[in-house]
Amino acid sequence: MLTDEEITIERSGKEVAKLTKVGTSAENSRKQGKLDFRKSKGLGKEIWMDVNIEEYIKQERTEWS
Repeated sequence: MLTDEEITIERSGKEVAKLTKVGTSAENSRKQGKLDFRKSKGLGKEIWMDVNIEEYIKQERTEWS
């Protein structure tokens, strides 16, 4: 079990998420275990701004062949 460790998730070299230990405050206790994915709309979209999508898909398909 990992304790007091922070984990960073990256895609295309850019940070898209960070997993950290949940605090012990009353607010965090109420929210613990509840995810509201409606608030995640658009997260990570900036990682695709400099990517040629058609070339990326072509490369991915080539690698899977």
